Amino acid sequence: MKDDRGPWLVVGASLFAAANRYKFDRAALERNCRWLAEHGVDYIRALACVGAQPYWEGREVDPKWGDYAAVIDGTTEVAYANGIRVLWTCFGDAQIMAPSYGEKERVCDIVADTTVRRRAAVIGIEIANEWWQNGFSGSEGIKQMRALAERIRSKVDVPIAISCPVGDGEAAEQANAKAMYEGSVATFSTNHYDRAMGEDGWRPARQPWQQLSYGGVPEGALNNEPIGIGTPGGNNPTDADPHRQVSQAIVSWIATHWGYCLHDRTAGVRCDKDWSDVSNIDAITAGLLAARNALPSDLPNWAPQNDHWAGHPFEKVSKWVDGASEGVTRAYAAVDGGRSICLPMGIKGGVTMQAKAAMDVDVIDILTGASLKAGALKAGQTIRLTDDPPVYLVRGNW
Repeated sequence: MKDDRGPWLVVGASLFAAANRYKFDRAALERNCRWLAEHGVDYIRALACVGAQPYWEGREVDPKWGDYAAVIDGTTEVAYANGIRVLWTCFGDAQIMAPSYGEKERVCDIVADTTVRRRAAVIGIEIANEWWQNGFSGSEGIKQMRALAERIRSKVDVPIAISCPVGDGEAAEQANAKAMYEGSVATFSTNHYDRAMGEDGWRPARQPWQQLSYGGVPEGALNNEPIGIGTPGGNNPTDADPHRQVSQAIVSWIATHWGYCLHDRTAGVRCDKDWSDVSNIDAITAGLLAARNALPSDLPNWAPQNDHWAGHPFEKVSKWVDGASEGVTRAYAAVDGGRSICLPMGIKGGVTMQAKAAMDVDVIDILTGASLKAGALKAGQTIRLTDDPPVYLVRGNW
C-alpha cells in the first residue's frame, strides 16, 4: 500500500458501529478515532449497514434513515479530522438492512459518492463482510458482489475488495476465492483466517501464510479480521498476548498482505467500550509501531520464503511442532536481493539457525525495536536464539 508519501505497512482497527456512533454518540467516535490515530493505527473498518436483532440493538446502521447519506459522509469526515482513514465495508446483514438489489446499489452509491468527495479519507472499500452470512450466499451472491464492485469502480478509483474467501475445506475455500476475484475489478482480498488456537497459542499467527495458496485473487491482501484481542464470543477464541498479536501482523506483511486489522469483539465489533480499554492494547500498539520502524516499508513486495524453501536465508531450522525437542513453530522469511527478513516465532527451548551464505545479521526485539545482538556470519555458521522472548525479527544482508 502506498499514498503520495510512499509505501507503508498499514495497521487498522475494527470499529464496526462507527456510523451509529456518529449519529448517536459522536464524542465516542471522536475519542476512539483520536486514540487509535495517536497509537499508530491508520484506519478504522466500519460497516455501512448492519442491524440483525437482537445482537445489534442500539448499534444499527440503517440505510432507511432519512439522513443516511449524511451519516456515512459525516463518519468519514470525523474520522479523518481526528487523524484516521476509513475502510468502508458496505454490507453487514444485507438480507435484513438492504434485501433488494436496488437497495444494495443505493448503499454502494452512497459509499462511492462519499469516497469521491473525501478520497484522501477512504483507504479502501469492501463489498461485504463474510458474504455467506450477510446476504450474498451462493453463486448468485458472488455474482451480485462482483457487479457491485464494478459499480463502485465506475464511480471512483479506490482500492476495492469483494469479501473474504471461505469454504468448507481448503479446496472449497480456494474455489470461492477464485470465483469472487478472478477477472474482477478488485485490487485486494479481505482475508479472514482460522482463529482456532493450537501450538501453544501460535497457530493463528501463522495463518496469514495461507494467502500464498489462493488462486485468482489479487496479489495484495488485507488480514481483515484476525483473532480478537479481548472478550471472546461464540466459538471465537481471543489472544491478548502482544508477542503473538505483533507476530500476526509481521507474518501478514511477509506473506504479501498490505495491512493488518486489529480486532476486538467489544471495542471493535459492538463498540461497547473504548479501544483504550482493551487488554494489553498499549503494549500491542507500541509493538506494532516498533516492528514497523524496524521493517522495510515495501516488505509486502519482497519474495516470501518458507523455512524449507531454497530462497530462505537459513537452513536446519528445527520445528518443535514436528516432534523436535526444541525449535520454532515457523520461521517465515522474505528476501529482496541481498536483504532478508526472518521471523523465528513460537520458540520453545531455543533454536539454532544456520546461515546459507555469508551475511550480516541484526536480531531485533519485536516489541521494542531494540537490537539484541548483531554481527557477521560466515556461510554454514549458526546463530542461537533463546526462548525468552519467544519470537525475534532477524534482519540480514548477504
